[in-house]
Amino acid sequence: MPKKRSTIYLKYGALVIAVVGTLLLIPFAVYTETPLVKVKDIQPTFNNAVIKVKGIVPDTPSYYDNPTGKSFYFSVDDGTGIMPVKIYDDVVKDMLAKNTRSKPCIPAFGDHVEITGSLQYRSNDFYMIVNHVSQIKITRSEASEVSIKEILAYGPDNETARVCVRGNVTSVREYSFAYDYLIQDAQGYKVDIFVPKALGNLTGQLPEIKEKNEIVVCGALKYYTSGTTSKWEIIPSATWDIEVLS
Repeated sequence: MPKKRSTIYLKYGALVIAVVGTLLLIPFAVYTETPLVKVKDIQPTFNNAVIKVKGIVPDTPSYYDNPTGKSFYFSVDDGTGIMPVKIYDDVVKDMLAKNTRSKPCIPAFGDHVEITGSLQYRSNDFYMIVNHVSQIKITRSEASEVSIKEILAYGPDNETARVCVRGNVTSVREYSFAYDYLIQDAQGYKVDIFVPKALGNLTGQLPEIKEKNEIVVCGALKYYTSGTTSKWEIIPSATWDIEVLS
């Protein structure tokens, strides 16, 4: 075989092999799962990597709507550590637009979540950035109807459990970031309802609640401790978790 023709065959053969190899790799690129990472295993070498974390939202998220854009911050506790998560601008808008009662897209205290995003590692601190609303997966359990007396007897293992209670408002306290309602049931037992004002921006206008109103509230339980004060609070996940009966 002439040398020139042999060289041509080799070139085209190499090209065919390269194309076939690329085509064979496409299914792996499409279907390869994003790695699930434990927070305790995060390393500086993970910077800019796309990872997945699973856990519970241990605190009330923060929401900001500024002239420079929208931002939403929360964290995920996977049992080995805490992963801060940040969401910005168009992703926040999409999250708000697609959020529904049956398919929540906005993480709330007590939710079980699976979050995918790009890891940012800066000076021994790290956080994730969510780049699309599809990277947020939320499991929010159905709330159980319980009495306030039952809640007051709960132990630490009941924190983040979702409950529904009914009672009359005996006091209303307003802070810059939240409302705190104390409700009392027919048996005289009382529990606090903590409502972040951000819920009104995230899930619709909050109802006006006054003393003596009878209300039904569903939400996740949080054991609040500050100094010598400790008490159970119920934190609603959305505006529709609060119903004013009278």
